[in-house]
Amino acid sequence: MKPVYRSSRIAAIATALAAAALTACSRGPTYSQATPDNVLESARLMIENGDARRLPDLIAADSDPMRENLRKLGVLLSNLKHLSDVLKERYPKQIDRLIREARTSSESGEASSSLALLLGSRNRSDGPRRRELFDQALTHLLADPFGWIQRGQDRLTTAYVTDDMQALLWDGKPILPPMGLVLRREGDRWYAVPPTNVPGVSKYMPHTQTEHQILGNLIVAFNNAIVDLRKDVEAGKAEDLEQVAEMAGERAFLPVMMIFVAYGKAMDARDQPGPS
Repeated sequence: MKPVYRSSRIAAIATALAAAALTACSRGPTYSQATPDNVLESARLMIENGDARRLPDLIAADSDPMRENLRKLGVLLSNLKHLSDVLKERYPKQIDRLIREARTSSESGEASSSLALLLGSRNRSDGPRRRELFDQALTHLLADPFGWIQRGQDRLTTAYVTDDMQALLWDGKPILPPMGLVLRREGDRWYAVPPTNVPGVSKYMPHTQTEHQILGNLIVAFNNAIVDLRKDVEAGKAEDLEQVAEMAGERAFLPVMMIFVAYGKAMDARDQPGPS
């Protein structure tokens, strides 16, 4: 009986190892987070390998709700990459033009100013302007969602802060000073840390379970719009990129703005006194 037992045990171990190997293969390549520079390189490789879904793996999560939203973000990024590939194939000249415009806007600061106006105003009279900015930002996002990662590989570097923390630098300067964006070591891996403590940014980050849920709904709304838009483009329903942008705005603008309003109300409720 002992040989039978030993054979059964060996077979069980072999089956477990095979299952682990299949799981690893299905997940794809292994991306290193052993050093801060490895994290930056892994982000670039994920884009090159078509693994945009795994980019949120490089981001630190301080709670289970945040990790769940990062998982949803990974699905969105994967679908965004698929849509971007379809658009580049269908409208190559228009995509090239938008990429050049995006680079110019980034260098001049116009893009960040537009985004600040889009997110900051709650005045209803700003509706047409907000829709214009929304369509503009969405068009540039669809044209080249991850180009800044690939183009910025020589401009994005790290600098020592402590043994467990390094600062992210753009052209040798801190990002979002004075606090800055950082990479943090957790165990044997390094992660990019969301700017939860940066003045002017931290107040927009989710602080409560309700806010995390609303943020998750926002990610899902964007993802649904991206998936539906790709189906429309593949079905030939858009003659050019301008029509794609218009369709994207029609699909995403209203639900996204409604979620922004809900998120704003949840933020306002932070300062409200609770029941006595």
